[in-house]
Amino acid sequence: MKILIAGPLQMDVAKRVATRQGVPLALTRKEFELLEYFMRFPSQPVNKSVLMQAVWHNNVATDSRLVDAHVNQLRAKLHDGNHIWIETVHGVSYRFNIPTNSLPKK
Repeated sequence: MKILIAGPLQMDVAKRVATRQGVPLALTRKEFELLEYFMRFPSQPVNKSVLMQAVWHNNVATDSRLVDAHVNQLRAKLHDGNHIWIETVHGVSYRFNIPTNSLPKK
């Protein structure tokens, strides 16, 4: 069983369930796959072409606007008013941010 955790977000990859503070998130298949990718590579800038390969597997003619639309939908579902989960990195693309108050103490 593979569980990914990012602050209050938790994802059971095998069961394909994502929750925030124990409350299930209603995600589409692509939103789930995007969130899974972001949770596997937190804080790392990732460009749209990497997301297209990882999530769409280049099986369809994917353009960057499709990626933008799915990221915006995912942002809306993650929005809690307290944290910017997915930030735009100008000139690169996106970065997934884990809340700093949930990071381990050094």
